[in-house]
Amino acid sequence: MNRACLCLVAVWLAASGAAGDELRLRDGTILVGTIVGFEDNSFRVRTSYGYALVRKEMVVEIIIREEPTTELPQTGAAQAPSSPSSRAEPAPAPQPATPDPAPKEENLSPPAPPAKPSPAPTASSLPTPSRQTENPPTTTPPAKPNPEPTLSTPPAPEPVRFEVDGNRYRNLTFGFQLYKPPGWRIVEDAHELLPNAVAAMATPDERTFLVIGREPLRGRLEEHADRAWRALQRRYEQFRALGATRTALEGTPAISRRFRAEAEGHDWSAEVLWIAHGDQVFTLFGMTRADSELVQIQENIIARVLASLEFTIP
Repeated sequence: MNRACLCLVAVWLAASGAAGDELRLRDGTILVGTIVGFEDNSFRVRTSYGYALVRKEMVVEIIIREEPTTELPQTGAAQAPSSPSSRAEPAPAPQPATPDPAPKEENLSPPAPPAKPSPAPTASSLPTPSRQTENPPTTTPPAKPNPEPTLSTPPAPEPVRFEVDGNRYRNLTFGFQLYKPPGWRIVEDAHELLPNAVAAMATPDERTFLVIGREPLRGRLEEHADRAWRALQRRYEQFRALGATRTALEGTPAISRRFRAEAEGHDWSAEVLWIAHGDQVFTLFGMTRADSELVQIQENIIARVLASLEFTIP
């Protein structure tokens, strides 16, 4: 499949808003910026300190960085201790005079020297620390395996399990199925190439393809679709909106929009479908070359695939 075009879809699937994109890498690094392109199998990210190229295989996840909204309460909390009433509260704390018990301990110190000539208790105290030393070795071994699982968790996400039965594609990992056009092939490494993708398929000539993305739903479905739509307008050249419709799949509200744009020197026709499922939003993105005599046929096939989506896991 045309991997450069798929990576452009991956950039859009992240649907970054004004807050910017957040790229989580395999080594634990978090890069915050705005993805502006894809070149040499790398994402081009505009950051506050310049442009950075990130290899696609190093990206584990692309998410939206939330805008900081806790700054206002922090400023209010900073003003609270500045009030005179708050300053008066720590004043009574030094009032309890600690030096008073100190001289009392000095009065107890003179009787202490006559108690020194008893060496027997010191000898009895020796076996007690030996028993205490037995406890630390028992605590040290369980502490070692704790960091080991934390290091093994970040890398290598589990592979996506699926099956194809005739013209029916079933995704067993994420619980959905849809129509697979005859002759289309499944892109098995879509999840490795696109961090937010859970499935992808394309025609043998790679002029028509479909990518399915999945990410947490933040806010309402309409807000998510609007953010993604604005991201499309920014990142595709000659963007022309063709129409938008509200529909429903299995009784679940969905939003569908169509557009045409230029990418890699060609004119493309695309249709996007957003549908919420639980606390997740699924994005179906179908694209076909518009500079072809078969464009209307491929557009109808993409529309049929989008309309056939069914969830098998509630």
